[in-house]
Amino acid sequence: MSNVGVTDAPLLSMDEDLFSVKPYVTGLSSFINTCETPMTISIQGDWGSGKTSMMNMIKENMLDTVWPIWFNTWQFSQFRMGNGLAFSMIDVLIKGLGGKKNVLSTVAKGVLGFTRKVACVATDAVVGGEAAGMIRDVTTPTEDVDVAQEILRLKENFQKLVDEKLAKEKKNRVVIFVDDLDRLEPAKAVELLEILKLFLDCKNCVFILAVDYEVVTTGIREKYGDNVSAQKGRNFFDKIIQLPFKMPVAHYSVSKYVGDMMSKIGISVEGNDNELFTALIRTSIGFNPRAMKRLFNTYQLLDFVSRGTVMNIPNNIRQRILFTVVCLQTGFEELYTYLVSNDVDAQILQELSGTGDNDDIFDEILPKDTPVNMLQEKRASIQRFMPHFIKALQIDDDETVSEEELRNLRVILKSSSITSINSLETSAMEDEVWARRNYSKDIVKSVCDKLQDIDDFRVKIPRKRDEKGMLPTFAYCCVDRQSANGVKYTLSFYVDWRPDNMIELGAELARADNHSVQEFRDMMGENPLNMKKKPAFWDWGGYWYKDLMCFNRNDYTIEQQIIDLIRNIVAGLK
Repeated sequence: MSNVGVTDAPLLSMDEDLFSVKPYVTGLSSFINTCETPMTISIQGDWGSGKTSMMNMIKENMLDTVWPIWFNTWQFSQFRMGNGLAFSMIDVLIKGLGGKKNVLSTVAKGVLGFTRKVACVATDAVVGGEAAGMIRDVTTPTEDVDVAQEILRLKENFQKLVDEKLAKEKKNRVVIFVDDLDRLEPAKAVELLEILKLFLDCKNCVFILAVDYEVVTTGIREKYGDNVSAQKGRNFFDKIIQLPFKMPVAHYSVSKYVGDMMSKIGISVEGNDNELFTALIRTSIGFNPRAMKRLFNTYQLLDFVSRGTVMNIPNNIRQRILFTVVCLQTGFEELYTYLVSNDVDAQILQELSGTGDNDDIFDEILPKDTPVNMLQEKRASIQRFMPHFIKALQIDDDETVSEEELRNLRVILKSSSITSINSLETSAMEDEVWARRNYSKDIVKSVCDKLQDIDDFRVKIPRKRDEKGMLPTFAYCCVDRQSANGVKYTLSFYVDWRPDNMIELGAELARADNHSVQEFRDMMGENPLNMKKKPAFWDWGGYWYKDLMCFNRNDYTIEQQIIDLIRNIVAGLK
C-alpha cells in the first residue's frame, strides 16, 4: 500500500515542480546571474504560498554559477535571542564563506556598535559554541567602539571573504537566501533588514529574502511609531529591496496538480470532474499550496472513516460529495457548522446561492458582531462557491437538488464532523423527524403554488433546532400584506405535527412595520382573522391561531381543505 497524506515539506528541486513555475524560476535565475550587484530581491507571498519552494528551486537551478548560503530565521526565531539573532545570521553567512574567528570578532563588535546591546543567550545548539561564546565576550567591551570604523572594517572583511570564496570555487557571485523572515516579529524582521543593508551591502552579493511588504510596513510602525506614514514605509521597503517578486499564485497550473492529487488520493476524475474539483478548491480555500495540502490530508482521513460508516451511496458519489464537504468545512467553517447543526434542504441551498427568497440566512450563519463589510465579503464568497457545491451533489443532470441527493449530503455531512466541532448521531427518531418535516414542506409547497392567483405566497421552513436539539417538523405558507388602514403585516399558515400524530393547521399574523406593539394591536383589533376562537397575542407584536384545523395524515383531502380555508380567510381580511 502506498503512503497516504501530503507532507508540507518545501520542494527541493525543479523535478518536483507541482504548479509549472519553471518559467518564473528560470527568469529569476537569469536575472540573478546577470544583474548589477549588490542586489536585494524579495520573494513575497502569503503564508504557505510556496516561497521556500521557489527559493529552493532557484538555488538548485544556479548551483553551477553561484555560491549559495542559506539562513533560516525560523531556526532562531523560536528563541528569545534579542540582538543575538542578528549576530547569528551574520555568523552563518561568514562561516558559509569560510570565515575564521578573527572575522567573527570584528562582526560582533560591529553589531554591538550598531545595536548598542547584544543579548547573552544559551543558543549553543543553534549558533554553535564559538559564536555563542563570542557574544558573551563582546557584551562588556573594554573600550569604546567606533561604530563607523567597525562598519567599514566589517564590510572590508566581508568583501574580502566574498572575493576569496568566489575565486576558490570559480563562481561569479554569492547568493544569500534568507528564509522565513515573515515568521519573525515584524520589528525584528525590519532590524535584520537594516543590518543586512548597513553591513553586507557588498559587490558580487545577491540577497533573496522571503518577506512580505506588509511585514515590513508593520515592522516600521512597531519600531518607529504609528505616526510613520505609509509613504515612509514604502520608501524604506524600496530602499532595502531593489526587486520585489510576488509569488505567481494566480498563475499556478492548478488543474494538472489537482488532477494528479485526485489520482493519488484515489478519486476517479472523468469528463469535466477535474474542472469541477478545481473550481471547488478555487472558490473555497484558493490555490495556496499549504492550504491545499491540508485539504487533501483532511479528505484522506475522512475517506478512510466514511468507507465504513457511509452505506448505500455509490463509492464515486460518496467520494465526490465528501471532497465537496471538505472544501466547505475548510473554506467556510461557520457555514459548515450551521449545516451540520441544522441540517440542510433544497431551500437552504437556494438561499445560499442567491436564488432563494430569504436574504436573512447569512445573518443566521455568521456571528452577530460581524462587520458589515466582512459580512458582504463572506456572503459573496459563499455565493461564488455554492453553484459548484450544488453541481457536485448531482446524480443526474437536471440541475435541481433531489431528495436523494439531499439525503446523500446529510449522511456525508454527519460523517465528516469528526474533523470539526460538531457531531450528530443518526437515529430512527431523526429519520422520522425528517419524514415529518418533508411531509409538511410538500403540503405547504403545493398549497403555495395553488394560491398564487390570489397573492404571492412563499414557503418558509424553520431550520434551527430547539433547546433539546430537535429539528422543527413544521412549515409555513407566508405572504406580506397591508391592511386598509395602512398597517403592514405578515400572514402565515403553518402545518405541524401534534404529539398524537395528527396534523394541525395554525395561523400567525405579525407586524411588519415601525408601529409600536400597542399601536399594531389597536389597529388590527382582538381577532383580525375573524375566527370563532380568538388568538393568543405575543408581546413582540403577533397573533397566534392554534388548531384552526386538524387532520389524520392519511386524509387525502388535507391539501384542498387548507386551500379553501386560506382563500376564505384572505377574502374576509379588511
